[in-house]
Amino acid sequence: MAYYALGDYEAAIRVLERGQERNPNAIQIKVPLAASYVRAGRQDDAEWVAEEVQMFSPITTVSSIEKAIPIAQPAFKQALLKDLRKAGIPE
Repeated sequence: MAYYALGDYEAAIRVLERGQERNPNAIQIKVPLAASYVRAGRQDDAEWVAEEVQMFSPITTVSSIEKAIPIAQPAFKQALLKDLRKAGIPE
């Protein structure tokens, strides 16, 4: 999430993809990975990961993520949620 916050989306993707290799079902890895893919212009990858999120955890929504992620900066939180919507995470 730190690389995403810094705007280094390629580094975020590298780290998150490695984490996903170790734990392919971890929603806490897939969510920032989907957002990072959106920011990196990899929309197809973002949509694929969003589909995986729904497959592994159908109750995961943008609203549930908004409540669960402790991000103090409103602008950063809204940008993340916007990216997740664009990836295809349902409202």
